Amino acid sequence: MHRTIKFLVEKLYAPFLLRYLKRDRYYESHGIKLLVKKGVFHPGFFFSTRFLLGELLLLPLRNKTLLELGAGSGLISFSAAKARAVVTASDISSVAIEGLAENTEQLKLPVKVLQSNLFENIPKQTFDYIIINPPYYPKKAETEEQMAWFCGAGFEYFHALFKDLGSFVQRNTIVLISLSEDCDLERIRLIARGYNFNFRLHKKRRILWEQNYIFRIE
Repeated sequence: MHRTIKFLVEKLYAPFLLRYLKRDRYYESHGIKLLVKKGVFHPGFFFSTRFLLGELLLLPLRNKTLLELGAGSGLISFSAAKARAVVTASDISSVAIEGLAENTEQLKLPVKVLQSNLFENIPKQTFDYIIINPPYYPKKAETEEQMAWFCGAGFEYFHALFKDLGSFVQRNTIVLISLSEDCDLERIRLIARGYNFNFRLHKKRRILWEQNYIFRIE
């Protein structure tokens, strides 16, 4: 049954989605209306963003510092800012950054927007929360758009992430990462362990055909 659903999604739903996402679209969730730029990971059609956001909003956010790595549309960042967190939203994609800047101006929410490949352009500091919805398919990204999906043939994204993460956390920092059964969970765990980080399961949920996980990185 699981394989049948995935087959139908790939053959019927995916082609429709690719056509739909070739234009800028508006999306509304949690009282926030966002412009989602063409080619940017769309929170309305992929489960991980909303799953992460639902768990994040259960945590105390007021006056807490929060970094969203790979913010994409910014739904998580703007929702956290609405909850009075002090938010930094980063992304490597120039198109995503353009959309984040436009939405910051439109929503009048105080989100600091930075174009950065992971931590490269983020000033050294520690955060109370770091939220990560990463690319995890092992293939080299050829375009900025593909960077939302592919982590490099040798999982270079995760090596870079865990190499620098320790400089941005303190004892009580909560780091949440969203992954699914489609990725190589064991390979990613081993990479994290190589940089002295462990994964602790925070929540798992089957959403339609896919098992989704949120891990806390410690």
